[in-house]
Amino acid sequence: LLSQNPDLHCSPTSPILDFLVSSDTGLNNLSNMYTYDIEEVRKSIFGSTFKNFYKHVKKPIVIDKHRGWSSNINTLKKFVLPNPKVIVTYRPIAEVITSFIKLADKDPENMIDASLRSANIEINNQNRAKYVWEEWTYEMYDTLRYGLNNHRENIYVIHYKKLVDNPQKELYNIYDFLELERYEEHYFENIINTLPEQKDEIWGFKGLHDIRSSINNESNDPKDIIGEDLCHYFSIYDRFLKL
Repeated sequence: LLSQNPDLHCSPTSPILDFLVSSDTGLNNLSNMYTYDIEEVRKSIFGSTFKNFYKHVKKPIVIDKHRGWSSNINTLKKFVLPNPKVIVTYRPIAEVITSFIKLADKDPENMIDASLRSANIEINNQNRAKYVWEEWTYEMYDTLRYGLNNHRENIYVIHYKKLVDNPQKELYNIYDFLELERYEEHYFENIINTLPEQKDEIWGFKGLHDIRSSINNESNDPKDIIGEDLCHYFSIYDRFLKL
């Protein structure tokens, strides 16, 4: 949706954060061997990385996508921007996990079932849900919780239900958070994904990042898929976020 704005470039999942983490590790190792101003070098490298990585992009504003930004806001403040702005998407955990399971149902070679088979664990929706939470979803959840607990003023949370119910209002809220002029020509039918993720096979799922052509709620009731007990268990973690 944001990519419909001609002034915005919204990336697919970007390697910038991973590169910065690797660079930081390398600089720390080098500081044990060589004498140099590590803080000034780090600031220079971090600050120039964004500009050089997106040098080919001709649009004036770039929104870089990575699931780890909300736990790295302090680094951004120190070396890149004094007031970074991070947009995160939120949906109740049980619904997120249910969507993974529904994708798994469509792909016999999916990574969830392959991992359960490898561990000699029975393949059922309850075990699938536990695997998705422990191996994939919890890390992202913890990243968000850290950001909200420590840098809430730098984070805007997009609630799935609010986006579906009133996408125009939610987009206005995003523009206001980013301190950008509101774009008035967004459309919510015949949506085109102009920057699709190209490497879903790495995640072991077909169609993991596919999007629908219109905004609507096609969710299954998680209680029907993973059961009431797990839904209650995940709801406790939802409440910890204090959204």
